[in-house]
Amino acid sequence: GEVRRVLCTLDVTEDALHFAAENGFDTVLSHHPLLFRPLGALTPTHHIARKASFALQNGIAVLSYHTRFDTMPGGMNDLLAAVLGVKDAVPFGDGESDTGRVGNLPCETDIYEFCAKIKTVLGSDALLLAKAGNTVRRVAVLGGDGKDFIRGAVDAGADVLVSGRLGYNC
Repeated sequence: GEVRRVLCTLDVTEDALHFAAENGFDTVLSHHPLLFRPLGALTPTHHIARKASFALQNGIAVLSYHTRFDTMPGGMNDLLAAVLGVKDAVPFGDGESDTGRVGNLPCETDIYEFCAKIKTVLGSDALLLAKAGNTVRRVAVLGGDGKDFIRGAVDAGADVLVSGRLGYNC
């Protein structure tokens, strides 16, 4: 069918879906996806399945563009590389998709100075560092969850991977 009203949201929350249903929105456009993995069943006890079921029952399409916004030229990963001072950034990936960006800092930098810069430019109170070396020159960036891209960053010659989240047992 034809799209008539679109609700934009960062996350597909139950409140957002209820607002959409109560106010005649037929499409929810979000940054973060509702589904990261296939659902085994649409049960009311699982919060994601409950939201998916609600959207289906109310004729609401959910479109999420997180990865596309990150990957596209000039997207989030290019912006992240730029604010961190990474020059000549080019795509790198996990073997299936070139989602991240990798490039060089103007000069070799102490890893702790680079971490301080990350905190400053991103307005972060803290960050986690798993240190393999004392200096950094080649930087890989991938906004969001970068655990599947560690090997790609290493293969691209990166000294460091800056990501929104990495799993504990990568």
